[in-house]
Amino acid sequence: MRRTIVLFLLSSLAILLLAAPQSRGDGVDTFTFTEVEGVFVASLTWQSPATPTPDSFGLGSDFLLSAVSADFSLDGVPLFPESLDLSFFSNGTGELLDAAGAFGLEGTDQLYSGSEGSPTFLSGTYTGTDPYTGGTATLVISAPEPSSLLLLFSALLSIAGVLFVQKLQL
Repeated sequence: MRRTIVLFLLSSLAILLLAAPQSRGDGVDTFTFTEVEGVFVASLTWQSPATPTPDSFGLGSDFLLSAVSADFSLDGVPLFPESLDLSFFSNGTGELLDAAGAFGLEGTDQLYSGSEGSPTFLSGTYTGTDPYTGGTATLVISAPEPSSLLLLFSALLSIAGVLFVQKLQL
């Protein structure tokens, strides 16, 4: 009986540990770039896989994501969608530049981990300056909550475990 309980607990622990990497939900991060220039606040929002496949990458310092669909707003008023080519650099600090030269972020922490061929974005808030305008720029990378199926599976596993242990004690 004790062997069964130990086996159940170890298998439950293994399932929960293996489920931890899946806690990013669908693996898509939301990026919100905000820039303050004088009295105007411009904002771009887009989504990208947490671990994207770059269109091209340099020799250990940069990678490019092409044709990223983004929503643009000015002072909170949605204007029009855009298609962006985004370059990410890592020269000891993080740097994001729009290939068209419309916006950028430099002087902040590293935005991703891993190699440029297989980067993984790091969730967080990054503040720096826009190299094109000199304005204050902020990039927020947020990961979604865990998927509902994972939460449901964890709850059902817990309930089954309690019922199993109670049945063994009777």
